Amino acid sequence: MAMKIRSKDFRVGEGKKVDLDDWPTQIEPVYKSKKDYQDLLAKHVAQ
Repeated sequence: MAMKIRSKDFRVGEGKKVDLDDWPTQIEPVYKSKKDYQDLLAKHVAQ
């Protein structure tokens, strides 16, 4: 499973004020367990 981050989701127009209360700050985890995370991390490090 490759992690993909879409930078467009985080862009704010130039000159616009940002109110962080309007933006979610949590994302759903990309792993199911600590073991799953360690396996995913090891795979990415190997690449």
